[in-house]
Amino acid sequence: MTEIHSCPICSAEVPHWERFPNQVCEKCANKTSDAYGRRIKFSNESLSGGLRAFYLDNGAKYDRQLCYIDGKKCFANEHRFGGIVIEIVKK
Repeated sequence: MTEIHSCPICSAEVPHWERFPNQVCEKCANKTSDAYGRRIKFSNESLSGGLRAFYLDNGAKYDRQLCYIDGKKCFANEHRFGGIVIEIVKK
């Protein structure tokens, strides 16, 4: 049985990974923005990994891992087994 935890933003169920205890759900991860509310998207650079981010409105590169979801500070990183994981920053 797979462990789950509640998304720290919307309380939806999220598969739990010990390495990423504050992971947000996919729906919330798709709402990332910068500090000014401009929407951004995180993805892998290639099949072998790497993290990249860009603005959805014009495709310009976003050079940070810090992002916001519904005004809450979050952090993007590569998932250990591929893909991207977004975690809320706990105070």
